[in-house]
Amino acid sequence: MADIDKKDIAHLAALARIRIADADIPKIADKLARIVQYVSEIKDATPELRGGVVEAGELRNVMREDGAPHETGMHTEDILANAPERDGDYFKVRKIL
Repeated sequence: MADIDKKDIAHLAALARIRIADADIPKIADKLARIVQYVSEIKDATPELRGGVVEAGELRNVMREDGAPHETGMHTEDILANAPERDGDYFKVRKIL
């Protein structure tokens, strides 16, 4: 598997601007290593062509019923805690134009 260490996880967290507890780093490193391994397996895979056409299979609707919505603003504080700047309940960003 890919060798993903604490430094790599800390760097990714800094790039994503999220906080990761030290206790969660080994679990995240293991999951990322498995993802990298899976992607490398997919990269090496070659589809078997039958008559020059790859069959996609039967198409069907994969929609599900909507569940009960969560309370408005329930996760706002958790999300904004990772923002570099905020203005009340909004992300504060630099003007682009």
